[in-house]
Amino acid sequence: MNSWRQLNLLQVAFFSYLATGLCLFMLPWHRDYVGELCLYLSPTCLILAILGQWLFIDIKLMIVVAMASLAYLHQAPVVAIHPPQQQPIEVEATVYSIVRHVDYVQVTLGDLSSVNGGYSDMAYPARLRAISNDIYCELVIGERIRAQGILERKGRWLSLKKLSYSSMSSRRWLPFQELRQLVQQKLSALYSDGELGIAKALILADKSSLDDLLQSGYRNFGLLHLLAVSGMHFWLWNAFLRRLLSYRFHWLRIPLLVLAALLAGFGPAVSRALGFIVVRDLAAMSQRGFSALNLIAVVGIGELLLFENSPFGLGYLLSYTATIAIIVCSDKKNDSSSKATMRCSWAAFFATMPLIHHLQATIEFYSIILSPIFALFTTARLSIVLASMLAPVQSISQWLLASISYIELKIITVCDMLPGTPLLATTKSEWAITVVAIIALLLATPYRLATRRLRVASATTALLCFSYQPTAPIGLSMVNAGHGLGVIINGEQSAIGFDLGSKTLHSKHLVNGVYFKELQRNRWPAPKRFVFSHRDDDHINGMPELKRRLDVTELSHGQTMALSLPPWEIKVFRTRGGLDHTANDMGYALDLRYERRRIIVLGDQDGSALFELVQRIEAGPVDIMFSPHHGLSTDGLAMIIEHLRPSELWVSCAIDNFPLPAQPIADHYGIPLLHTVENPLRYLFSID
Repeated sequence: MNSWRQLNLLQVAFFSYLATGLCLFMLPWHRDYVGELCLYLSPTCLILAILGQWLFIDIKLMIVVAMASLAYLHQAPVVAIHPPQQQPIEVEATVYSIVRHVDYVQVTLGDLSSVNGGYSDMAYPARLRAISNDIYCELVIGERIRAQGILERKGRWLSLKKLSYSSMSSRRWLPFQELRQLVQQKLSALYSDGELGIAKALILADKSSLDDLLQSGYRNFGLLHLLAVSGMHFWLWNAFLRRLLSYRFHWLRIPLLVLAALLAGFGPAVSRALGFIVVRDLAAMSQRGFSALNLIAVVGIGELLLFENSPFGLGYLLSYTATIAIIVCSDKKNDSSSKATMRCSWAAFFATMPLIHHLQATIEFYSIILSPIFALFTTARLSIVLASMLAPVQSISQWLLASISYIELKIITVCDMLPGTPLLATTKSEWAITVVAIIALLLATPYRLATRRLRVASATTALLCFSYQPTAPIGLSMVNAGHGLGVIINGEQSAIGFDLGSKTLHSKHLVNGVYFKELQRNRWPAPKRFVFSHRDDDHINGMPELKRRLDVTELSHGQTMALSLPPWEIKVFRTRGGLDHTANDMGYALDLRYERRRIIVLGDQDGSALFELVQRIEAGPVDIMFSPHHGLSTDGLAMIIEHLRPSELWVSCAIDNFPLPAQPIADHYGIPLLHTVENPLRYLFSID
């Protein structure tokens, strides 16, 4: 703990960067002038810090300012996207890196040469980040490809969306890719089905073949990091090699760890774990005292210099925040092994809880207990996979891995039936959650809260903060679902949903990263009653994921129905039109009113369906009208605009939908056409 009390310049630099990065992540300040200022502040303050001993300047203060500026520059800015900044492009490029996520693959392309001159006035980048929605794409590092997609500028970044490609050669610029291929073939010969997916995740850091049910359970309980190559896995590798290698061959340990890192793709998480081991060993060889916090600072700054922001961003913040909390809360003198394990799990959970809550408005309390248990399963799995690759024990290893998965699924199934798995905390204040996390960490930190009376007072304060629920505004929100629709109508006590689907977003990301995030921002409860405009995927494909978390009731009815959601007055209309067999024609529409406010919510109706609706719905004016069919249809649009006379038209669409066919009609009537590509629709007000 001495290193925590006596910070050196290295720790000041790293902690100031990490703290500022966390603040910027939680409180996204995105102003162009701030970015320009930080570009000059960072190098200037670093130079002043170096010259500080001659200029009598507080060196630590300069380091803090410099690293804070650098933290801002490493946060990918969120800037409004304008359609003119999009353009199709075709390039020839080499694949530099591949990062696989749940619903997309991020690829870094280098050695670019334009095929069709599509860069125009955009800066020609040294590297280009590309996004592919094909999670099973067979790209390999070093492969030369011809890539097509939509080039977009987002703040300081250029990226290639909707990547499609054709291979030009099978050349690999790093020979370890061949070794990865051989290992993958070996694992495919040894295992099948879910066991193969787990083996590939543990050895090759490839989660694309994981069993969906098991992966979903791990994700819900905050345990998904255990199935990817991370710091824990490398500590296990290191422990195995220390026991396996005799003193004469101990020098092989680091090369073999490097080989394991290469097999796992040498991504940021892998290099971070390897860096901890290498720096620690070098410090031990030098026979100098090197505290754990110094070790973290060296590796953290090294990773900051080696990797750009996009591959590590959130993982960087989560990993180092959890690691620092574990070090600060550890008590090696007084803890038994079981107590130390639970203390580490407690510290890691509460250190990352505010970030997870900020991201997806959920809290996974059960991960405190489940993390140590499932970590033992991971250790056993890794041992079994290694043994099966070295010895002919295929049938035994397959049975053992299947047994572990069976036990895990049983535990997940039981825990999933318990309340709060995970706890959906959209109505909780982020500040209150942060205070709870700080108090919980203090309770676990040795000697910080020594007396029982002080501990009871702190725990009581934490419970009061967690039970605090700020007043939520009444209103309506249309989330940024891309080409899809997700509407939330909040009343005094509850909320109602209208559609939840997307053609461009994965259902898990739509629910966890967009829908819950919007609920959390407005402090609204999750809707448990839903009206669906129609049954197309881009309007309902988020519901299976939502139903895994909530008991949802679908409201079905005849032609017209009134819904109770004080203070709103809601009428639901079922449109028919001339083609009754068409899903769009049979859709529902909402007429929302509160005092003098009025909003019309439409689905994908057009043509005769809109004509039929005009005969039944009261004429305008209205404050807001949703442009039907994502602004892509104009059949009947002019007619309903003339009938309702909206002050604003809103469209839920994706950037690929531009130019919107509805735009000229909106311009003709002098009505602003707004869309969720830039910002979600938020119509909030307080009860008078």
